[in-house]
Amino acid sequence: MWGLEAPEGVKASWSARAIHDGVGFVTLPDRRGFSEDPKETIDELEGWLVEVGLPALRAEMKRPYSVLKNQASRQVWRYIDPHPECVFTLHASCQGSYGYLYLGAWMT
Repeated sequence: MWGLEAPEGVKASWSARAIHDGVGFVTLPDRRGFSEDPKETIDELEGWLVEVGLPALRAEMKRPYSVLKNQASRQVWRYIDPHPECVFTLHASCQGSYGYLYLGAWMT
């Protein structure tokens, strides 16, 4: 995994190390990946990431005082989206890297 690790026992997970310019981010194809879980759960997590999770992260990065603006920060931004069947979670942190954004998403 390239980004932040998911806790044990999740249904599916995804992680990435993205390029971060202080305003936005770009995930690179060779620095992201899904866990080896059943395709149905991976598809569900991927759909949530595209429709909800990553747009919420982009909106957070536009906020003037977001913890993700400070690339030296090690704070973790958390987004939790509960659904009747599962809970989707997305975490993001610069990890003090000055140019990378470490991402982790999972469903429980």
